[in-house]
Amino acid sequence: MKRNVTYIFGAGASAYALPIVKFFNLRLNYFLEHLKFINHTKDLFSDFIPLVEKILTESENHSTIDTVAKKYFHQNDITSLEQLKQVLTVFFVYEQTIKQLFGNFMDDFTKGYLDENEKKLFFKLKKGTIDYRYDSFIASLLQSKQGEFNFPVEVNIITWNYDCQFELAYQRFHNVNFEDTQYLLNVFPKNTARLNKEDVDKLNGNNFKILHLNGQAHTFYKDQKGTKFSLFERKNNIQEILETAIKFSQHSSITFTWEGNSTSAIQDAEMKDVIKAARDVLEKTSILVVIGYSFPFFNREIDRELFLNRNVEKVYIQDTNSKNLKDLFSTVFEIKDNKIIEYPNIVDQFLLPPELDADYKPPLTLEQVKGAFR
Repeated sequence: MKRNVTYIFGAGASAYALPIVKFFNLRLNYFLEHLKFINHTKDLFSDFIPLVEKILTESENHSTIDTVAKKYFHQNDITSLEQLKQVLTVFFVYEQTIKQLFGNFMDDFTKGYLDENEKKLFFKLKKGTIDYRYDSFIASLLQSKQGEFNFPVEVNIITWNYDCQFELAYQRFHNVNFEDTQYLLNVFPKNTARLNKEDVDKLNGNNFKILHLNGQAHTFYKDQKGTKFSLFERKNNIQEILETAIKFSQHSSITFTWEGNSTSAIQDAEMKDVIKAARDVLEKTSILVVIGYSFPFFNREIDRELFLNRNVEKVYIQDTNSKNLKDLFSTVFEIKDNKIIEYPNIVDQFLLPPELDADYKPPLTLEQVKGAFR
């Protein structure tokens, strides 16, 4: 019998397309230089570049970009927080649009920052616009019905990432526009003022869904005719892509979970429903698969709220640092060690636990074996 399987995605789940913490500032700096290179007479670029410079400087002075966001939040500097979201939105659209980093330029760009081994890793981790592991992951999850694109209702994805990697990878299988893609995948938040009844039913129902706990570095916009488009659609070159992204970046749906404690209107009301839905999903979860998520301290309050399910049968942790993450997870969330399985060396594909197989039968416990001979 199949179990309810929930995936928790962190930054490591997109590492072959988007920058991990170690290289985030270098890639943001590269993005800045590219902006300057194509900045000719466009006022749009001239106004946006100082924002990127500001956020990059702040990021270089702190451990992560999320730390910068948290600082702005506690300082009640809502203007800077919204500027940071604008920069992240355009940056992530850019990173999920350019196919590769320009070798010669980047080789010079990284001098003085990275040693030779770090350089090899730096270039290895940019294999295209989409992390290649999503391809086989989606193909494996799709149910075997010709002409249909359905995922198991027992599977849910909860992600701390504000990228659109799964959605973009799915479009390679099902050639529909981005809005329909998010609709078919039940992606939340939808960045709408109010969810309709169908959305609420899908958010809380027993069906496949993708829950972005920090919102998404993405938005939709309407052209002069009122037609709705994604930032990933209807653009011919990188300058046009960036122009559109910058123009509409004020409408980003990035909403950090800890903004729920705000007394202002910056917390999207829909995000509260998303967090509640994530908690409900995890309460019903039998098998938890954690990929590339390090359980940072400033997410701890929400993580504690989410991982209240003490009846989870098994936790798989897929990460190069899985040993330390196992110890942390066991201690902080009080999950017994024997329920946690490490996968430190398998990084070329996302883990598909055996419990996804309908014919899977869990091994007998020692007590069950003893009982069989009584």
